[in-house]
Amino acid sequence: MIKGEPGARKTEFATMIAKHYNIPVIQIQDIIKDAENIEGELGQDFKEEKEKIIEYLKENKETPLNETMKVFYRLVRWRLRQNDCRNRGFVLDDFPNHLEEVNYIFFPKLESKREELGLS
Repeated sequence: MIKGEPGARKTEFATMIAKHYNIPVIQIQDIIKDAENIEGELGQDFKEEKEKIIEYLKENKETPLNETMKVFYRLVRWRLRQNDCRNRGFVLDDFPNHLEEVNYIFFPKLESKREELGLS
């Protein structure tokens, strides 16, 4: 995961690392574009929540888990489960922005359990 201030050349460094290790650079904008073509339940859910997801990304504010965010995190997990990421790894370019996003993307079962116990 590459993080930094605007103009810190994050994408440039992410691209250099990815090229060196022959792994994909994952950017949220690309996930949103790819999601347009997803079929099934996730694709339908994305179409219903697309505007709210885009609004969230523009604001870049920490947002409590709701149906929109669940769809968004499912999209990110969907992309990270693609063969190119699973087999070789990946670089996340300027995402996730908040600890809760990390937990929901990489540890969804843990977060579900925390919610169930009222710890979130």
